[in-house]
Amino acid sequence: MTVRGPEKVKMLTLVVISLAIYAFHSSSLIDYAYDDAFISFRYAENLANGHGLVYNIGERVEGYTNFLWTVIMAGAIRLGADPVIIAKVLGVAFALATMFLMIAFSALVTGRRGWPTVVPMLFLACSGPFVAWAQWGLEGGMFTFFTTLGLFLFLKALKDGISFAYSSLAFVVAALTRPEGVIFFGVSLLYYLLLVRRARRLKVDNNEQEPTTQASPEQIADLAHDVRLKLFPIRIAQLATPFVLIYAIYYGWRFSYYGYPFPNTYYVRMAGSLGAYLEQWVRGLKYISDFLWSGSGVVILILVALLWITFRPARRSPLAFLSLFCVVPIVYSMHVGGDSKHFFRLLMPYLPLFYILVAESLWGVFRLAVETKSDPRVRSAGRILFVGFVAGLLFYTYYFPTLLFFGGGKPTLPTWSLLRGKTPAYEAVKGYERQKRLVGEWLRKHAPKGTTIATTVAGVTPYYSKLYTYDMLGVTNEHIAHTEPQPNRIVSVDVKATFPDRPAGLVRNILITSHLKSDNEYIIRENPTLIIEGYDIAFRKAGYKKFRMPTDEFVQYYFAKRPVQFLP
Repeated sequence: MTVRGPEKVKMLTLVVISLAIYAFHSSSLIDYAYDDAFISFRYAENLANGHGLVYNIGERVEGYTNFLWTVIMAGAIRLGADPVIIAKVLGVAFALATMFLMIAFSALVTGRRGWPTVVPMLFLACSGPFVAWAQWGLEGGMFTFFTTLGLFLFLKALKDGISFAYSSLAFVVAALTRPEGVIFFGVSLLYYLLLVRRARRLKVDNNEQEPTTQASPEQIADLAHDVRLKLFPIRIAQLATPFVLIYAIYYGWRFSYYGYPFPNTYYVRMAGSLGAYLEQWVRGLKYISDFLWSGSGVVILILVALLWITFRPARRSPLAFLSLFCVVPIVYSMHVGGDSKHFFRLLMPYLPLFYILVAESLWGVFRLAVETKSDPRVRSAGRILFVGFVAGLLFYTYYFPTLLFFGGGKPTLPTWSLLRGKTPAYEAVKGYERQKRLVGEWLRKHAPKGTTIATTVAGVTPYYSKLYTYDMLGVTNEHIAHTEPQPNRIVSVDVKATFPDRPAGLVRNILITSHLKSDNEYIIRENPTLIIEGYDIAFRKAGYKKFRMPTDEFVQYYFAKRPVQFLP
C-alpha cells in the first residue's frame, strides 16, 4: 500500500526531522574514536602487512571480537586509506541504513503505513548509544544493521513467504561481525520451531472430536500459513543451512588459528569461581539499571510495559517476537558482567527493536487520546498534547546519555555549548585521546630498537607506536585473560602522573566493570622497557622509576628501571 497525500507529507516531514536531529547529534560526537577501536586497527594493519591477524607479531591471541569489521579495515589499510576515517564513514552509513530500514520494519510488524512508522527512526536519531557507537571506530553500526536486517527478513519470510535464506545470510554476517550475532539467529530459529510445534498441535487438536485448544479456525489457518507446515523441511533448511555452514567454516579456522573456543576477550570478562560469577551477575544488573536511568532506558521500560499491560498484542505476533529481545540483553549483560565502555555499547543492537515496541505503544496512546474522541476540539487538543508528550520523550532520550557524557556525569541545563559537546569534560576525553596518539607517534620515531611497552590502554598508543605491547588488562594477553578476576578492583590510571597537562574534568580513577583481571607480577617478570599507564606500587618495588620523555611537543612521563636513551 502506497502512502499518498497528507500522510506522505507527514512521513517526509518526520524523516527530515529525524535526519536533522541525527546530523546535529552525530556532528557533536564525530570527532572522537574509542581507544578499543585502535586494537582492531592494529590487528588489521598486521593482517594488511602480511603478519597475520595478530596484535603482537608472532603471537596468536584473539583480542578482538569483530572479525569481519577488522578484515574490512585491513582491506582499507591495504589500499592506503586511514582506518579511522573509513571506520567513521562506514559506521555512519550503517546507522543511516538502519534508520531507514526501521520504516519498513515498523510497517511489516504493525501492518500500518504512514507517520507512525517513522517514530522509531526519530528515537534512534536521539539515542546517544546508537549515534555514538556507530561512529567511534568500532563495529557497532555494522553489527546493528545486520542484526536488524536479519530479524526484518526473518519476519518477512514468515509473513510473505520469501526464503529464510536471506535472513540466514544476514544473521551470519552479523555473527562474523560480532559473536553475539549467534544469539539473534538462535532466538529466531527457536521461535520458528515453537511456531511450527504450535501449528502442528492446533492442527491435530482441530481434527479431534473434542478439541483441547481455544484457537479459532481462522487463527489455526493464519498460523499454518505463517509456518507453511507442508514446506517445513525446506524452510528449516533455508534458515539453518547458510548460517551453520558459513559460521562452521569460520569457527573451524579461528579455533585452529587461536586454539581456544572463545575469543580472548571472553576469558577476560568471565569469572572462574561461582562466587565471582555471582558478583558478575550483580554488576550486569547494575549495568542494566544504569541504562534505565542515565541511558534513558526508563522510557523503553515504561512504554513497553504499557504496550503489554494495556494494549496486549497477540502472543505469537511479531511484537511478541521482538519483545523477547527485551529479555536477552538483561541475561547477556548479567552473564558477562556488564561493560565498562561509555554509552551502553552492549545494548546498541537492541535499540531498533526496543523503539519499534515504543512506537507501537505510542500509537496506542495516540488512538486513546485522539482517534476515540468525537469532539473536533478535543481531538485537536489531544494531538497537541500527544506531540508534546512525544517531544518530551525524545528530549529525555537525547538529554540523559549524551549530555551526561558531555557534562562529565553531572546533570545540567542543556546549554548550546553543552549540546555541541564544547565542555571541559568532553574536551578532556578528546585531549586524552590526542595525547595518547602523540605519545605513540613520538615513540615510533624515537624509541630504540627492541623497546617494549606495558599499558592499561592498549589501543591508541600501541597502534601508533608499532611497539611490542603488554596489555595489562589482558584483552590481548593470553596469560592475564586466563587468571582469576579481582572483584571490585579499581584500576588507577594515574593520568596526573603521566599526563600533567590534561584538561580539567578528566577522571583519574576508572572502575573497570568488565576488566577485573591483572597480573602485575607477570608483567614485571616480562621486564617491559616502558610502562606508559597503569603504574602501581608493585612496579615501584621492582625498581621502576618515573622519567620525563625528552620532547617539547607535549609533556608525558613514563616509568622504567633506568632512563631510556631515545633516538634523536
